[in-house]
Amino acid sequence: MTSDATLKGATVRGNVFDAQAQPLGEVKITVQTTGTVIDTTTGRNGSFFVRVPDPGSYTLIVGGDKNSALPLQLKQFDVANVEWVELVPQSQLSLPLAEIRSVDIIWGDDLTFAADSPWASARYRWSVSGGRLIEETDRVTWVPPTAPGRYLLQLIADWGAEGLAVDALTLAVTEDGTVIVC
Repeated sequence: MTSDATLKGATVRGNVFDAQAQPLGEVKITVQTTGTVIDTTTGRNGSFFVRVPDPGSYTLIVGGDKNSALPLQLKQFDVANVEWVELVPQSQLSLPLAEIRSVDIIWGDDLTFAADSPWASARYRWSVSGGRLIEETDRVTWVPPTAPGRYLLQLIADWGAEGLAVDALTLAVTEDGTVIVC
């Protein structure tokens, strides 16, 4: 806190930085007291400047985070200098707890695979590190590459905010072209 006798009222100024000490531009800054709310945003360089008309008890809120509000007791001619550093990047969205869900790859006849899960309505995404997949309604068929080697077949079951599950199988192609599901 410093003082400047040329000011009318008081001033709050400062800078807002992220956890990597980079300036944060366009962050909402609110300085409020009973009956008075003054809003501004930080510039591209993370700086802000707010003039308050009367001395008194104020609260500084950065980015709308009222849980981290900073109380300020401002007297006539006070200049409050604030350096605000985000400790951990935080989402403004509350995340629901996801259930622990599971999915299994079921090996059918030949090189046909299906998904099995006790939870309905998942979106399934199949991938393989070699060869190609022919997707059918509720299963995939793997067309192996001609080169021998080990390949990963992966299935991701996605229920959105309710959960996510992954399963994988190793598929091996031998020198003589035989396929082994590991």
